[in-house]
Amino acid sequence: MQFDDDIDERFAFADGAEQDGRGSGFGKGYTVEVNKEPPVPPSPEERYQRGRMLFLHNPAYIHVFLDTVAACDGEIRTLNELEERISALPGYAKLKNPPYFPVSWLRDAGVLEELYLDAEGKVYEAKDIEALDEDAFDDLVAQYAYRTTDLGRNLAQEFSPARRLAELFEHEPARKEVYLELMTFLCKKRSFPEVEQHLRVHDPQILTTEDGTKIQPSMFVDKLGAAGAVSFDGGWMITAEGKEMLEAIGKA
Repeated sequence: MQFDDDIDERFAFADGAEQDGRGSGFGKGYTVEVNKEPPVPPSPEERYQRGRMLFLHNPAYIHVFLDTVAACDGEIRTLNELEERISALPGYAKLKNPPYFPVSWLRDAGVLEELYLDAEGKVYEAKDIEALDEDAFDDLVAQYAYRTTDLGRNLAQEFSPARRLAELFEHEPARKEVYLELMTFLCKKRSFPEVEQHLRVHDPQILTTEDGTKIQPSMFVDKLGAAGAVSFDGGWMITAEGKEMLEAIGKA
């Protein structure tokens, strides 16, 4: 049995609305395609670029990707476990795709390795089941499970909130203290009107550029959100990673 290693862009980029019928309802409508010729495996560079594009094209899901990669690093997690974990993440309810989707994107990009568990919980890798026909596969495999690959660890480091926040400070050094002060303010959950009022009172000049152009307060929370330092879940609040960064530089 040969599993197609090519990433499906319907899943790799979050605009896709189709599902492949798997998810936690394993066994319903699932088919295994048998290829006559094995595909040419992608090179390490191609794998890296494919995984990187997944993160870049899905900024709203980066916190989901990072949490999933961390959960599967050094520990095998079942699909059901990951779906429950992802569903509980702050703000995930506002994203349109069921939790199975980000797991499948990470799998297709090589960020997660897909494993197979029998009814007793024994773990099988792809090489262990590649010779099975569809009936034998269905008889053996009770659950899907996942673990983080070396590629996943590298991408998690590259897209970590600490690194993204450092890049933000590097690109906007004049606003660094404003960003840090806003992160401190958001150690308590705040509504956007509260954030807007805080910025206008705390440092009104920062909301106007040298040429007189007005800057919307939303820009500051949006950029901190993109860096993974704050998140929205019924209000804006600092993330655990953002709090760690504040503590590391003595601002907490």
